[in-house]
Amino acid sequence: MKVRPKPLTLEAFHWTADASQEADPVWAIEALKSGKILVVNMGTPLARLRIQTRAGVLQAERGDWIIRGVDGELYPSNTVTFERTYRLLRMKE
Repeated sequence: MKVRPKPLTLEAFHWTADASQEADPVWAIEALKSGKILVVNMGTPLARLRIQTRAGVLQAERGDWIIRGVDGELYPSNTVTFERTYRLLRMKE
């Protein structure tokens, strides 16, 4: 049997860890405050995010996308996988 996933709309932001970083979404700031996201080595070339996910702690590198799933779960995605999997929507969509 073949199946196709239901269309979902998720939220994501591109984490650059530098001056080009756009404002973090409210849900990411809340995750930082609650400890679900931890910044490691901020302000250095070794800056990383450690993200508490359903699968355990995963690490995000500079340039990765941070995604919030339909149940509020968080997970990182590298840019190549993100671009193969997701399509950015205009604000009205």
